[in-house]
Amino acid sequence: MAYRPPRPSERKAHGIRGPPTSGVDVGSVSDHVPALRARTQEPSQLADSLQLTRPTITGGVDRLERDGYVTRTVQPKNRSRLTIDLTEAGKEAVEEAAGLQHQVELDLVSGLSEEDQSQLSELLTKLFNTLQQ
Repeated sequence: MAYRPPRPSERKAHGIRGPPTSGVDVGSVSDHVPALRARTQEPSQLADSLQLTRPTITGGVDRLERDGYVTRTVQPKNRSRLTIDLTEAGKEAVEEAAGLQHQVELDLVSGLSEEDQSQLSELLTKLFNTLQQ
């Protein structure tokens, strides 16, 4: 079954805070938490690390800034460059998303034995490495 981001009513019912994840593959959140936790990022760096287009990042950053999760700062030495910083609310939302993702991963493999989990991990690693070639 493919992941579907929670609807606003589901988010509220389950006490999920932070920006909705629609348009972003939540499965990739845990892979990119280090990039999201980084102190400052340029929009192009963020696009590259999340494998999203720059226009997608711009739209997302616009919404995140409006909602108080990030701030944009013009660089004093090169005013054509911007950096994006997480606010405290943004840091909390990233940590919450990472925790939710971890719980989803645990739930997905809960019916597998340790041996099956190990085998699945090995197979997924091989698949990932094949896709990277």
